[in-house]
Amino acid sequence: MDVGNSFRRLFRVYYFLCVGVLQGNAHATENFMVHRDHVAGQYGDGLVRLVAADAVTRWERQRYYSLDAQSLNVGAKSVTVIRWLNDRVLRPLLDLLRQGVTPRRLALCVAIGIVVGNVPILGISTALCAIIALIFRLNLPAIQLVQAFMAPTQLLLIIPFVRLGEWITRAPPQPLSIKAGLALFAQGIIPAIRLLWTAIVHAGIAWLLIAPFAIYIFYKIFTPIFTRAVSK
Repeated sequence: MDVGNSFRRLFRVYYFLCVGVLQGNAHATENFMVHRDHVAGQYGDGLVRLVAADAVTRWERQRYYSLDAQSLNVGAKSVTVIRWLNDRVLRPLLDLLRQGVTPRRLALCVAIGIVVGNVPILGISTALCAIIALIFRLNLPAIQLVQAFMAPTQLLLIIPFVRLGEWITRAPPQPLSIKAGLALFAQGIIPAIRLLWTAIVHAGIAWLLIAPFAIYIFYKIFTPIFTRAVSK
């Protein structure tokens, strides 16, 4: 047996094996590529679409449930606020009507309570309501009930009253904020009044000019409301 022929045969076998491996790799690679004549669902893309659709559906479902939970929380808070207003404000006022207070007198008490409760000078609304009730012989509990409810809006309206007073008196605007003012009052009433005296005067002037008209408007609004409540 010729040794050279044997080596040539071995190299031929090795060559054919290498070509076969390369062809197999090429064939395997082609299976993972999309051809021009590819049709929908030929290589399992339908399964991919099903998985993607299921993921989107689950995401939308989770988003819907989260939004629904948030809306339920908001709705529960709204119901709580309405119930609190009904128990603390509306029902006591209706009880006064049942006890004999006329709708006009009660409407005047509510109007004064709203306006005086928003006086832009902290700490005087309670005493001022008591003085007005004694002078005009109004129902003090009704006025105090409404003015106590005005505490949040009283803080919010201080700066607008100050700016309006500055505009009326043609005074230059002062740098002022509710947070800084409360910090000054926390340090002491007398030092705060000294530092904020000009702003207090401007806010008081604006409130004094608006208060009579505001009381009249609220009186006209609440008189028919309480009249209908009595008739029912």
